[in-house]
Amino acid sequence: MAIYSKFSIAGIMSRIFGGASPSGIWLSFFVLWILFLSGVMNGIVGSPGALQAVRLTHLLTSKQDKLTALEDEVKRLDEDSNLLEKSRLAQELEIRRVLGYAGEDELIFDFTTVRQAAPLRETH
Repeated sequence: MAIYSKFSIAGIMSRIFGGASPSGIWLSFFVLWILFLSGVMNGIVGSPGALQAVRLTHLLTSKQDKLTALEDEVKRLDEDSNLLEKSRLAQELEIRRVLGYAGEDELIFDFTTVRQAAPLRETH
């Protein structure tokens, strides 16, 4: 058994693992570290791991891009709304379309109502 300083990492690991070789100690340390980073030990340590952090970073980036696109669309629609509020012609067209108003010199023909024909009488 090799003699290590009692304050070195290898010495501490040697005491924990009961005299295992330094290469075995370092190998087990790196295996545990890789398991920790991968997120496999999520239930034990509570950390999602580095791979999950990378996935979440990409998800955050995509959501921020989508948010920026939606904010630009809201801004564009707001500008269109302001232009329509100031345009007399646009207001008149919408009033005619939605409310069915007509100008003083216009005639409206309504073809939507259908009269039902009276039932035929039977002749004997």
